[in-house]
Amino acid sequence: MPKINYPEINIQWVDSIAGDFSFTKSWSYPEGVIENSMSEPRFDGTYKSRIDGMKDKDGNIKPDSLSVYYTLFDTTHYFHTLKSEAWCYEYAGTNYITCFKNDAGYINCFSVNNVSTHSSLKLSIKDNICIPYVHYTSVSSKTGLKIFKCTSGTILIHSNMLLKGFLIAEFDFKFYNSLDPSKPIYWKGRIYSPVIEM
Repeated sequence: MPKINYPEINIQWVDSIAGDFSFTKSWSYPEGVIENSMSEPRFDGTYKSRIDGMKDKDGNIKPDSLSVYYTLFDTTHYFHTLKSEAWCYEYAGTNYITCFKNDAGYINCFSVNNVSTHSSLKLSIKDNICIPYVHYTSVSSKTGLKIFKCTSGTILIHSNMLLKGFLIAEFDFKFYNSLDPSKPIYWKGRIYSPVIEM
């Protein structure tokens, strides 16, 4: 199989990035966990029949069932690491990007998909180069997997914070849409994420 060549974007290293990073103060429960009208986490998935037996007549969890109830699912508060705007296929938004640094020194990042979002922004960063692309896994077997290569863009990265293990960045990328060249794909936004050493 021939090697795929991905266009490279030169990184602009900066000492600070102006603008709003307040999204890092927002959080969400894992997918499948919702809040009721009293701001209590609720889950109506796999354990529905068991949970129904824990509820009182008003639909609230009985006090003597709370400890068991909270062992059934994850109510961790996941703080947002990505604020972005995009147009791509099967995209309904995402609040998360995960970043790993491997032994070869590459920082590889991917935005996290969910039940409604099947396009992921992927970044490979090393030295002064960033290689962005969109990884699209369609729900349609006819379309399947598509990789959309970057055609142009910019990325600013906070150099000092990267040395401390955090990727803080602002980006604006355009991608070639091989499914419909008349409709360019774009993705722009901000990242504030820890970089996990592998």
